Amino acid sequence: IGTTVDLIKRLRTLPHDEVLAVEPGSYELERERHAQFEHLRIIARREWFSLDNSLTELTADIRAHHGEPTDIIARLS
Repeated sequence: IGTTVDLIKRLRTLPHDEVLAVEPGSYELERERHAQFEHLRIIARREWFSLDNSLTELTADIRAHHGEPTDIIARLS
């Protein structure tokens, strides 16, 4: 869960296995998502979270509304 103005640049600098969803938003929305999923935060990684049903459902909803991350990334590349 994080915010960026340059998604491609951010993806190049962050180690990641998979991008689950890309949600347009704001720093306020990022704060809300961090609070919403605080119980899943991986302590050693500030913006990384364990996956559970609630986060899986949210990412599925975001993909349904905004599209697949791979498609969004391909359009921006």
